[in-house]
Amino acid sequence: MKKIILISLIFLVSTFGNYVFAKKIKLVYIPPNQSEAWHVATRTAGSMFAEDLGVELIVLDPQNNPAEQVKMARNIAPQVDGAIIIMVTSAARKMAEEFKKVNPNMPVICVDRDAPSEFIDLFVAFGNKDAGSLQAERIAKLLKSKYGTAKGTVQLVTGDLGSSVAQERRDGVLEGLKKYPGIKVVNVVEATKWSASSAQEKMMASLQAHGKPDAILTSFDGGAVGAVNALKSKGWLKKTSDSDHVFIGVIDAATIVFKYMREGYVDFTLSQPNLSYVPIGMFLAKLAIEEGLGALPKPGQRIYESDVPLGRIGKAHKGINPWQDAFWAPAKVIDRPEMKHPQLLMKGAVVTLENVNYPFYWGNVMPIWGN
Repeated sequence: MKKIILISLIFLVSTFGNYVFAKKIKLVYIPPNQSEAWHVATRTAGSMFAEDLGVELIVLDPQNNPAEQVKMARNIAPQVDGAIIIMVTSAARKMAEEFKKVNPNMPVICVDRDAPSEFIDLFVAFGNKDAGSLQAERIAKLLKSKYGTAKGTVQLVTGDLGSSVAQERRDGVLEGLKKYPGIKVVNVVEATKWSASSAQEKMMASLQAHGKPDAILTSFDGGAVGAVNALKSKGWLKKTSDSDHVFIGVIDAATIVFKYMREGYVDFTLSQPNLSYVPIGMFLAKLAIEEGLGALPKPGQRIYESDVPLGRIGKAHKGINPWQDAFWAPAKVIDRPEMKHPQLLMKGAVVTLENVNYPFYWGNVMPIWGN
């Protein structure tokens, strides 16, 4: 059964400082699913911010089926003014074309996962390759702190490599580690469909084949689950205070990753500003509807919180306003010709035990908002 979540607002005019929108705009958000924690968090933030922005937001659930995403786009396109999309796989990029067939001037904002398409007006996300590079730097520092120099063996767990996100995070790590000749990547395993069970199964096989590593780097929260469980099954899961501890570095600040960090098993993670992905997409889509597609950010620009004032527009929901601290800014807008549209790349945050309780990371927000 497909799920449809509709946020309807009864007012037609919303005013936020200097931002006045006289038309009740209808937007659609089509993510891959509404079952995984990351997607629940991202959708929840979008739904709540839609109330504050004064738009009607329709959220559809294709249940990880790219063909269903394209079909949903085709069916909903005549009913909406703009779209925010996340593709299950690159095959779902045809969603954008379905919207443009109805209205070439309809803004189509892609968030989180990108694919080449001239029908996408702007991509908005975390800088995934930069995140991978930062992961490499952090693990090199930890290895140096242990051995006096950056050396040791590393095993890598990626997400599904059918996704540009997984590819870019992997490439960022591997390129970053090339700076450290003493660090050897002994194996790279792929968690198909971003599955924690796939990560665990393949990590267990990797540990069996390659032995105990000095560090494990994983590019998503399910990879952390797989790594922790695989190490535990071998008797190699030790806390950070233990000399036999295997360093674990993660990308994704999920609640379970924070739990492992507080327990002393995960050394660091990188938090995406995913609670701002759909809000920024909606803000920019609305801007383009009001002023034309030419109002969207251009390559070479830096985008500051004052340009997209989520913190001023957003209100507290269940006692917390995660947009009041724009740790995503400044974002940079770049041109990647092979993608055929600009990319707005936001900053992330390094999370360690020292700042794991910061209230605005999505892994801390969702227990308050509920799943």
